[in-house]
Amino acid sequence: MRNLRHLVNSESTGHVSDDSRQGSVLILTCLCLMGLLAAAALSVDVGYIQVQKSRMQNAVDAAALAAAQEITNAVRNAPAGTTDPTAYALGQARTTAAYVAGLGGIYVDPNADVTFGQRQYNASTKTWATTWNKSPANTVKVIARRTGTDATKQDGKLKLFFGGAIGTTFANVKTEATAFVQARDIAVVHDFSRSMNFDSHFPLNSEQTTRMADSQVVANMQLLWNDLQPVSAGNMTFTPQYLTVSNTANGATTTCKFMYTSCYVTTTTSFSKIVLNYSSGSTTFNYTGTTKTATVTGTKDVTSVTVTTNKSGGGTQTQTLTDSDANVLSAFSLTGSYPYPDGSWSEFITHCRSDEQMIARGYRESYGGLCMVNYILRSNSSYSQTPALSTARHYPFSAIKSGHSQLCSFLQTLSFDDRLGMVSYDTNHRIETILNSSDPTVPSVNISSNPLSDNFTAVNNLMKYKQANYYSPSTNMGGGLGDGTKLLDNYSRAGTQPTILLMTDGNSNVMDSGASGTLPTGWDWNVLFDFDGDGVKDYSTSDSQARYVLKQAKAAVDKGYVIHTICVGADADTDLLKAVAWMGGGLAIVVPATSSSAEMEAQLLVAFQQIASMVPPAKLLNNDGT
Repeated sequence: MRNLRHLVNSESTGHVSDDSRQGSVLILTCLCLMGLLAAAALSVDVGYIQVQKSRMQNAVDAAALAAAQEITNAVRNAPAGTTDPTAYALGQARTTAAYVAGLGGIYVDPNADVTFGQRQYNASTKTWATTWNKSPANTVKVIARRTGTDATKQDGKLKLFFGGAIGTTFANVKTEATAFVQARDIAVVHDFSRSMNFDSHFPLNSEQTTRMADSQVVANMQLLWNDLQPVSAGNMTFTPQYLTVSNTANGATTTCKFMYTSCYVTTTTSFSKIVLNYSSGSTTFNYTGTTKTATVTGTKDVTSVTVTTNKSGGGTQTQTLTDSDANVLSAFSLTGSYPYPDGSWSEFITHCRSDEQMIARGYRESYGGLCMVNYILRSNSSYSQTPALSTARHYPFSAIKSGHSQLCSFLQTLSFDDRLGMVSYDTNHRIETILNSSDPTVPSVNISSNPLSDNFTAVNNLMKYKQANYYSPSTNMGGGLGDGTKLLDNYSRAGTQPTILLMTDGNSNVMDSGASGTLPTGWDWNVLFDFDGDGVKDYSTSDSQARYVLKQAKAAVDKGYVIHTICVGADADTDLLKAVAWMGGGLAIVVPATSSSAEMEAQLLVAFQQIASMVPPAKLLNNDGT
């Protein structure tokens, strides 16, 4: 009753009791607590979603990078007999993407979640854009998704911890990453010096210290002789032959083969005396009986032979046979004009008579294609002198040609939007852009508007129709490297990896007028060439020519350019080229001089392909596509 009266009194007076207030607070507290619990549940689930999304993003980032890199690896390492290397590469890349994502515990469907495209440079807008589902591919997009209706599966929706508190039990989560293989702008810098034909003739001792075996050089000379055919070279065979002169008088024929200090003499009747005549003096040989054949050796170069023969009816007669230019021309039918713009048959004969390397190998005063090849490459090997060499095999230049062609072909197949340009160097140096020949079989080329080109056929032709000593004979390696840098400075595209490929078979022996090997301020051998990381230089040189090359290389490296090098032969400065590649962060490949031409060519094909396939590490695209 007391409580009832109290309630009535409270209502009558308009006041609420303390107990009533406590109930209201309790209800409000419960409501707030429920809100807090919902917020906490939402916070936990949002955090859980973010953690999962972060895991998925990390996984697709790694998967996209790995897949992009695998494209080039698979193209390069496709099994023998693979009919479609591109399809094989994409299959391998899909597998790699799924595998790498799986390492992070994230599921990627290799068929549905991996997409390929081609990223190319738009010259007019100076931007890069990707066209999806275009082949060959250089870009990969990898998607990880938790959007499937079956939450028990790897790609099912993400089940939340407290989703029921906010009206949903699952969340859709999706991440993606796009990676691309960075395109390169490549300047290949070729050695055009005369030494690039040294493996196809016998250079002077002062010109080459290490050389191929003579048997291999002769084989190379045979290849060149074959390629020069048909050539107006009389009846000369490739194998050198001595001059043979005959004379008939009074029914007796006397023949003499001139072999420098020796002569092989035959007659149809017997002879009684042979006199070997020199430019000064003579040697006499007397005979009795019925001798008709003799090989006689004197002490000097025989210029003529006087033979006394017995007449069939009694008595004797004298015949003189001469080792003269006129008789050489007649004997080998070299009666027409010399076949090339420079040189002459007279000079050729002199070469056969007096060249020190021909003498050393027993070819003195013999005449044939071998001797002619040696004469041409020694004396008249430039394009203006013997243009036929531009389409004939001579080594190591022709092996470099094949490697260059392989490089162009590989970049064409790879289709990573690389660009290629070419520099040549000899006594001088230049950026090659034009091929213009009067020969109708030689294609015209003009890439002067953009010397870094994706017209790989044109760049291939710029090399295909060149020859060693095309312009001039010496080796200005520093100048060539400088032009390679200039080519990239002026024509490389934003967002590419500028790359130089420098090759040589010798030592730099000239430099530009006014240039020097003085190294720039701050040059530190211990820092630049510490190959083994012990703080001490592993390479240095005092040679001004080599320093000039290093100075040019350092200027390119300071601009972020990568430099690869190829050395052909033991006469090349391999230590210098290795140092350049080390500084340039590239490959240094050495093809030894002891290789046969076929082995050399095979190794150079591998070398050029190795460099062509050494693409920069894959990069992730930002959300804005850059």
